[in-house]
Amino acid sequence: MRFWLPALMLTLLLGACGDSSRISKSELATLSPKFIMEKGVDRYINYDENGALYYYNSIIEVWGENPDAQEYVAWANYEIGFIRYTQSNYDLALQFLRKVLQINSPTKAPQVLAAKLMKKIETKMNKNAPQPATNAAPANIQPVN
Repeated sequence: MRFWLPALMLTLLLGACGDSSRISKSELATLSPKFIMEKGVDRYINYDENGALYYYNSIIEVWGENPDAQEYVAWANYEIGFIRYTQSNYDLALQFLRKVLQINSPTKAPQVLAAKLMKKIETKMNKNAPQPATNAAPANIQPVN
C-alpha cells in the first residue's frame, strides 16, 4: 500500500508540469494552424517564449502561402512581433508587425493591434533617440561688443 502513493504523487507532479517538448516540423505539417497556434499560446502562457516562437514561426513556414490560413498567419506574425517587443527588440518587432499589415486576413483584429503596437514602439524609439546637436548660441545670451 505504501508503494502506490509515491507513484501516484510522481504521476500527478509530472502531469501538472505540462508537456514542454516540441512537435517536430514534419509532424506540424500534418496539423491544423489552429492547433499549432494553441501550442504557441500554451508555451507563451507557461513562460516559454522560445517554445512559443517555435510554434508561431512554424505556422508562418507551413501555412504562410495557404489562403485559407491567413488569419493564423497574421496572428502568428503579430505574436512574434509582440514577444520581440517585450524583449525590447524593437526593430525585429516592427518587421513582424509590418508583415501583419500586409496579410489579407478575414478579420482585421491582428492588423488593428499591430498598428497600435507599431505606433507605441515608434513613439518609444523616438523618445529614446538622441537629440540632434545644434551649434547655435542660446537665445537669451547677447553678444559682447
